[in-house]
This record gives sequence, structure tokens and C-alpha cells, in this order.
Amino acid sequence: IDNLKRQIEDGDIEKARLTMAELKKFEEEINLDYIMNDVNTLLEHSSRGLERIRKIVMDLRTFAREENAETMELVKVEEVIDSILSIVQSEIKCKAELSKEYADTPFIKGNAQRLGQVFINLLVNASQAIEEKGKITIKTYRQDKFVCIDVVDTGQGISPENMKKIFDPFFTTKPVGQGTGLGLSVSYEIVKKHGGEIKVRSKAGEGTTFTVMLPTT
Repeated sequence: IDNLKRQIEDGDIEKARLTMAELKKFEEEINLDYIMNDVNTLLEHSSRGLERIRKIVMDLRTFAREENAETMELVKVEEVIDSILSIVQSEIKCKAELSKEYADTPFIKGNAQRLGQVFINLLVNASQAIEEKGKITIKTYRQDKFVCIDVVDTGQGISPENMKKIFDPFFTTKPVGQGTGLGLSVSYEIVKKHGGEIKVRSKAGEGTTFTVMLPTT
């Protein structure tokens, strides 16, 4: 193209024609039309891939032992849940009716951002477990010295053989490209760092209940 500009400026039309022929041949060799038509799709795929890598790296950092403890403050779990519902609403609304059954639970000491990550993972998993249309219930209550959060779905449930592996890093039953296998293992690690635990009850074909137990202050 630079040569073509110079040739046109010099008035050398014959050389310009030869250069145009070379350009046309080059366009055919590299399939330029296909590249131009496909570039937006390629960039979109690359962007999604980068976002996926970013999430994996963020999740893996949860497993790292950091010298500085994450910021802990007094939080209400119901407020944390409500703050993330807008993030997962698009994932849930097409698959399930969402029901909230909140109790007047006490404050706990925790990191709201990390706990929000736990609830996002649990709600997204609950939605994806529902094949057509179902219901997801979020229930909060106090049990002994714990604030408990149940995430209940009416999905397909978890088979007994998979129940033993659901918290293992990189274990997933989702198709390739749709899950990293880190959501539940990261959630388990976050809850453990808060001094709590996650329990799960499930029966194939009858839904699943994940219970997050967080110690009160």
C-alpha cells in the first residue's frame, strides 16, 4: 500500500496497476474477506476466553496462603445475598422462580465480597441444575452458634458417586467450556477461612440443598 501511494503520487500508473494486482493476489492468499468478516467473532471469543482465564486465576488465588488476612467486618448475610442477586438474575430468571425466606439473623464477621462469591457460585449451580423450569429457594436462619444459609433447588440432583467429588478442584459434570470445576471448591475454601462449613443434601431427580454455616460473632 505504501508503494501504491508513492506510485500514484509519482504518476506511475503502470507500476500502480502491477502493485494493485499483487495486492489482489495477496488478499486471496490470506483470505482477507474471511478475516474481515470473522474478526469481530474472533475478538468476542478471545474476550470470553480472557474473562474465563481471569476468573480461573482469581479462583486459584483463593487457595494461596496470603500473609495479609482479607478485610473482615460485621456483615448481614441477607444484605450480601441481595447485593449479588442482580448479578445472577439473568442466569436464574429463565430457569427458575426465586423465593427468599429470610430470618432476622445476627451479624457475622466476614468478607462481604468473598461471601458474595460463594452465593453467586451456589445460585448459578442451582440454576444450571434445573433442566427446564423449577424453583430456587434461599433461606436464612440461626442454628446454635451459626448463621445458616440454605440454597435449595428443584433440579436434577447429584448422583451418589459425584457427591464425594463435588468439592474437589477442577471436578465438573458440565460440558467442556462451560465450567472450570472451581466454583464449589473455591466456595468451600472461602467458607472454611470464615470458620464455617458447607453441607449438601441431594437425591438424583429430586433437587439439592447446599447449607452454608457461618459462625456468629
